[in-house]
Parts: sequence; structure tokens; C-alpha cells
Amino acid sequence: MIVEFIDAQRRCGHRISLVCNVLATLGVIFSERAYRKARSRPPAARTVADAVVVEALLATRRPDEVTGALPRERFYGRRKMTRWLRRQGLVVSFCQVDRLMRQEGLRGLRRGRQQVTTRRCGAHDAAGDLLDRNFTAAIPDQAWIADLTYVSSWSGWCYTAFVVDVFAQRILGWAIASAMTEKLVRDAVNMAVWQRAHQGRPIGQQVIHHSDKGAQYTAVRFGETLALHGMQPSTG
Repeated sequence: MIVEFIDAQRRCGHRISLVCNVLATLGVIFSERAYRKARSRPPAARTVADAVVVEALLATRRPDEVTGALPRERFYGRRKMTRWLRRQGLVVSFCQVDRLMRQEGLRGLRRGRQQVTTRRCGAHDAAGDLLDRNFTAAIPDQAWIADLTYVSSWSGWCYTAFVVDVFAQRILGWAIASAMTEKLVRDAVNMAVWQRAHQGRPIGQQVIHHSDKGAQYTAVRFGETLALHGMQPSTG
């Protein structure tokens, strides 16, 4: 990268020695002799191999010269692109294709079903929005925010529920499961309450628990859990 930087400065009219002196003041020791030696050295085998693969990757983004149609390979992800490049006679590894696709900003088309973490349930009335989109707090444990997210793993989707203290912006409780159940979010709240009690700071009776209107957070049993801890439910 230093060689490319000096090349760019030379194109702007700067002398090599001057650029090397400036680099030295910044703590980068790279002499004019080292630059000329690096310029005369043939490119590394990995650099040459990467250039061939990059050209093949970029070719999948160019329209056909006759029909003007874009190749279908442009939709390929890293694994499928690796297999396709091998069929073209290139010796590539998945890690190499992954690295170069990231480097060039190339992504495949993801056909997987989108995960939905918020499913509203009309059987129960949701609590009102006590925060009114004001996600700030003057003291700890004035308001907690809860949510669900998901992570793809080799064995399937993993769902994570967490509870965050608005004041400290710190996760107090969390839980992981293979399904989005009411127990998942209940375990996260119970862990947060236990954490505060374990720290010698049991929560008061005015903690606001804010979440979305998902079925897990509007379930009767979850509402009973909040009431047991003396918390005020809030959704929005």
C-alpha cells in the first residue's frame, strides 16, 4: 500500500525523496531505495491469482456484448460463486472468493425466507406507550426496553431476547432459544430482575418495561410476570 501511495504522489508531481521524508515524520520508515526495489520486484503469486479471480467476478456484473443481458451468475453468493469459478477452470477456495467479493462489494441474491420477530396477537389488549418515543431516563431502572432478534446458525435460527436499561444503555438480561416463545422473553426479564437483586439494587415499583406489540410481549402470562415484579408494561 505504501508503494501505491508513493505512485499516486508521483503522478501529482511530488518527488520520491520528498514523499519518503514526509512518511518518515509520520513514523513510516520507507526509503527511496526500498521503493525502487519494491517497484522492480514482480508481483506476488497471490496478487496475480487474486487479480484473475477479481476479473472473473466483475465479468458477472457486465452485460453481454451481443444481447445486453446481465449474466445470471451475478446473483450467486459466495458458495455458489466458488463452485462456478471452479467449473470455469480457476483454482479458488471459498475463503478467497469470500474475501474478494467483500473487497469488491459484491453480494449474491438471498432467497431465504425473511425472519419475522414481531407477530401481533389480537387476542390480548396491548398496553399503551408510556415512553411516547422518549428513550431517555434520568436515573437507572426508570425504564427498560426489551426486544427480540435472530441469528442464523448451522443448526437453524437462534432467537435472542434482551432487556436494556435506558439510563445506562446496558443489557441487564438476555435469553436464547430455538423458537420465539413467551418463555423466551420472560426468561430475559427474570434474568434482568435477578441481576439487579444480585447487585444489591432490587428494582422499585415504577420500572417501565417497554417493548413492541409482539405476541410474546402481549401474552397474558408475560403480563403476569411484569405484575409480579411490580413493573409497568408499555408497548409501542
